[in-house]
Amino acid sequence: MPSLVSRPPLAARDTDIYAVAQWMQTLPNPDPILRRLGSDQRIYAAIAYDPHVAGEMRSARAALLGYQSRIIPGGDRGAARRAADLCREVMAASPSPGMTWPDIYWAVAQAVYRGYSVLEIVWQRDAAGRIVPAAVIDRPQHRFAFSAHDNSLRLLTRANPWFGEAVPDRRCIVARHAPSYDDPYGLALFSACFWPASFKRAGLRSLVELSKKFGLPRVTAKMSGAWDEASAEDLANRLQSMLLDSVAVVSDQVEVDTDSTVARGGESPQERLVKICNREISKALTSQTLAGEMTDSQAGSRAAAETHRGREIAVERADREIVSGAITTLYRWITDLNFGVETPAPRHEFHGEPQARQDWANIFSTARAYLPISQAEAYERLGLTPPKTGEEVLAATPAAPMQFAAAPTDRREIAAALQTAIEAAADPDILRGMSERLVNPIIDADPETLRDRLGELYPDLNAGGIEDMLAKAQFAAHEWGRLTANG
Repeated sequence: MPSLVSRPPLAARDTDIYAVAQWMQTLPNPDPILRRLGSDQRIYAAIAYDPHVAGEMRSARAALLGYQSRIIPGGDRGAARRAADLCREVMAASPSPGMTWPDIYWAVAQAVYRGYSVLEIVWQRDAAGRIVPAAVIDRPQHRFAFSAHDNSLRLLTRANPWFGEAVPDRRCIVARHAPSYDDPYGLALFSACFWPASFKRAGLRSLVELSKKFGLPRVTAKMSGAWDEASAEDLANRLQSMLLDSVAVVSDQVEVDTDSTVARGGESPQERLVKICNREISKALTSQTLAGEMTDSQAGSRAAAETHRGREIAVERADREIVSGAITTLYRWITDLNFGVETPAPRHEFHGEPQARQDWANIFSTARAYLPISQAEAYERLGLTPPKTGEEVLAATPAAPMQFAAAPTDRREIAAALQTAIEAAADPDILRGMSERLVNPIIDADPETLRDRLGELYPDLNAGGIEDMLAKAQFAAHEWGRLTANG
């Protein structure tokens, strides 16, 4: 059998009969908007300044930076722990002059809107001899292209403006949104916003002209007597000034009437066009329209709001993964250069507060009953600081270990277990106690104020015990009936 190792790809671009770029060194960006206009990524800068686009991007930026970031070590000890500590030192410093790490996060997130984003890493040796980033700089997309041979990144320079130059290893981090082999440039959401933004500008321009022509009241003058052309022109100028100053002096032989030609209520076609374009932009950028442009049918619909919010949360999570992936690549490079490629590298993670803490608290509360949990892991997940030696601490209540009993297999054991469950469910003392605690407090209660006094009547009601008792009773009744029917 022939070996499968070291064989060239079967369906590479150089064997594709339809690939135009097979004779080129760089692959043209297949973005239909850029190809149609014969331009590059710089055309998207105008779209970013659209008021509606800017509002949606501000919301996305707030959602991204509303999460805290942390470093998850690749291991608990040795080089993996030291690698995580070194990455924390890097993140504690400024990435480049005038920039912060949240700025870098947002620069990476531009891949969602422009298809891809690039970070250049400038390395240096620190005083301890470690290789660390001297600067992490976001570079404009139009400076880069992708190789037609293997989709690798190439830098477009003055010396090689068409084919570009190969990028050295560990120098540029590329983040991409929905890339593929045919489109390594990624899907740019600004491309989907181009035509709605263009049509909206045309609609706004037409709406302004409409308002200028028909938004002001129409002034009609009825002249009596003999009027020559010069007098009529002078009257027209006075009436035109009246629209601006609201004051006009005319002869008593002139009757002036004002009437607005703009229809009361409803929307003009231009207004509807602007709203439609804004909704299309919102769908492209956030996959929902409820927050940006709410229609009458959506107003007050809780189901629609929950659906839109769920979709928005999923989109935000996917965008954070792109950013975390790029920063994790930086951690991988720092680890490789200082501790070797065999050392597990830390990873970057976004986590929200306080919901993440509550979720992890619930997980630990349940899991610690039957699994040993690292205190360091608990402190890190909950965002708490470990107490120092001698500090006064709150007393912890340990959870009782869970007991797992083997399921009975013998028919006599099953019958005995069922009998025990029935007796527990029908225990008169237990039932009497439940009756006294549940029924007696409301016998003499005022029905009008009963709902408001439930908390006062049952200050220590144990709902869990009641649920457990009812579940046992339901199980016992069901099994007893089944066994009785079967003889």
